[in-house]
Amino acid sequence: MSELDQLLEDITEKEKDSEESRNVVNAKKDDQDREKAENMRKTAMERVGQTKKRQEEGEETVSTKRRRRSGDETIGYLREKSETERKVREQEIELKKAQVALQQQQATQSQAQMQEMMMVIQQQQQQSQNMTALLVQQQQQFMSLMQSFLKKPQ
Repeated sequence: MSELDQLLEDITEKEKDSEESRNVVNAKKDDQDREKAENMRKTAMERVGQTKKRQEEGEETVSTKRRRRSGDETIGYLREKSETERKVREQEIELKKAQVALQQQQATQSQAQMQEMMMVIQQQQQQSQNMTALLVQQQQQFMSLMQSFLKKPQ
């Protein structure tokens, strides 16, 4: 046999060995899975009395007791909740105060603008009256001048 044949034979033997060991591991795993599944089916199908009996015997160590909350935890939770609600209310109050102040400021500004507009309108009316009076005076002067020309003999 040549060296190449020897190496090929060694490789095939190692391959067979690894495949066998994989099969053994898989078989063990399959057996364990099958056993777990069977135990689960068995516990699922048993009656309440049998479950209590099995638990008393110590087959199952899982505790199904629920811990009851103490009054301190409840009081602490309520304190925390009321504190957060108080802070939120304070923030809302501050926000409302700021809104009211802004509204008052806007109202004051609009009132001042209205007063300015009224003053301007009054000034314009006064100027208009003055102009009208001046115009009437000029017309009267013109009329008197015209009458004096008409009355003068030529």
